Amino acid sequence: MPDAAIHFLDVTFGFEKRKPLFEGLCCSLANTSNAGKIIALMGPSGVGKTTFCDLALGIRQPQKGSINFEPRNANVAMIPQKAVLFDELSVEENIACLRYSKTLGRTFQENRIKHAVESLGLADVLKSDTPASALSGGEAQRVMLARIQTIDCDVLILDEPSSFLDNRIKDSFLAALRTTVDESRLLALMVTHVWDEAREVADEVLFFHRVPGSAVTLHGQPISEAHRRPPTIDALYGIHWPACLVLDLADKTPLASLPAEKIPHGARYVGLFKSNCGITERQDWSVKLWNEVRKSSKPNGRRLQTGATAPAADLNIACEFYNSDGLFMKGQDLHL
Repeated sequence: MPDAAIHFLDVTFGFEKRKPLFEGLCCSLANTSNAGKIIALMGPSGVGKTTFCDLALGIRQPQKGSINFEPRNANVAMIPQKAVLFDELSVEENIACLRYSKTLGRTFQENRIKHAVESLGLADVLKSDTPASALSGGEAQRVMLARIQTIDCDVLILDEPSSFLDNRIKDSFLAALRTTVDESRLLALMVTHVWDEAREVADEVLFFHRVPGSAVTLHGQPISEAHRRPPTIDALYGIHWPACLVLDLADKTPLASLPAEKIPHGARYVGLFKSNCGITERQDWSVKLWNEVRKSSKPNGRRLQTGATAPAADLNIACEFYNSDGLFMKGQDLHL
């Protein structure tokens, strides 16, 4: 199977009477590994993640530019937030229902059903003859994954697929997703708001960022790099909350008088930006700033800790610098 890829070429899209959401967007997402690749799509609500997926799926059409796939006639499938099952069909028939799809049915293979059922732990469900309407959320989403295994799929798009699952079932589903993606060498794009989900299952993350009055920009990184150097202020919140603090240096409030209850106890990550001018390099005030924040973060004699056994005198605080648009500029560790 050739490597799967999707290319957004000079794509512009917007809703009527609004500033374009995407303007001249150029990006390529590809799987070049020996297994599959999962890219987490993250960012604040309303920043365009679902619209990006709709464009990839062909549900919406760009007003300018084009979206191309590799292979050229790539099979693209989707798993939504809540499983789509047909109550009048058995669970096995629900797994095999893509045989009737006009676009995906040509690649359906009957002999893959057994492997899909066994690999996703659905054998007992089939034996018990459980109605599709009686499946749990986790079972239903695994049926959706089993469907994907019955066809030749190149690109899989998932829109918050575990948002209705409890933590134990969520972990099981994400493990099953990883197995399916790797076995079929898929390129998977997964919308999520939960960093722990992205970190558990994804290889890369694509952050969506929008400055008011401007189009959305995309910032892609490997998972480990994003954890160390969040590319935007929103990403810092999304990845490290509640162990983070974001301060606008244009705020005239004296730092020493910041209410302790507004500063997360145990904060290890601080984002510094100035809303009326950019920051180009570290300045001496950065150490003074964090010292003041640290003082305000010790109500009732509590001390900040980096871990259960970390000595209070050897704190390692990650201090990142962002410009007036909330974009990462320069980062370094401050040992206080």
